[in-house]
Amino acid sequence: MLAWGLLLGLAPTAHAQLEVPLHVRDHAGVARNAWPVRGGVPLQRGVLPDCTQARLVDASGAELPCRVRPIARWYDGSVKWVLVDAQASVPANGETQLSLSLGSAPQRATPRVETTETPEAVTVDTGPARFVFSRTSFGLPSEAWADLNGDGRWDTKVAGEGGEFDCEVEHQPPGEPEEENWLRDATGSERESFV
Repeated sequence: MLAWGLLLGLAPTAHAQLEVPLHVRDHAGVARNAWPVRGGVPLQRGVLPDCTQARLVDASGAELPCRVRPIARWYDGSVKWVLVDAQASVPANGETQLSLSLGSAPQRATPRVETTETPEAVTVDTGPARFVFSRTSFGLPSEAWADLNGDGRWDTKVAGEGGEFDCEVEHQPPGEPEEENWLRDATGSERESFV
């Protein structure tokens, strides 16, 4: 089990930026690599008006992907609690020190997504992953590749030969009492099938 530990010494700053040291501990005796971790961080009233930007860095200064969102506010509208979701690597029975910056964090580069089109397929490259969608058959990606070790090359094929996707659409609304149930053949009308 992983758990947050907080060391809080919070004070308002002129630029509404806040640094919060976090400690992630393993109590189960199992080494964790990029393990999901979630925790709440309490804040003093008036310290942080909003947390639209956030950065989470490890002890070496490397930035870790994270999701930070306010889950409670003080009566003056300032943030009372933020929920932090991230992935952390922690040694067995050890701890990892992280630092959470809330407020005016530096702008991050926009992630690149490139698409390439041919008469047979559309290829989507996100950097860490590449997906190939066939233009000749309807369905899931015909191929998917991932860069699992972060070396900039797609070294692992995670899907191939296409997936099967079958969808039936009934064009007449189900009506009472099945008005929300589009998954059943509620009206007995003709259905269109996509395979």
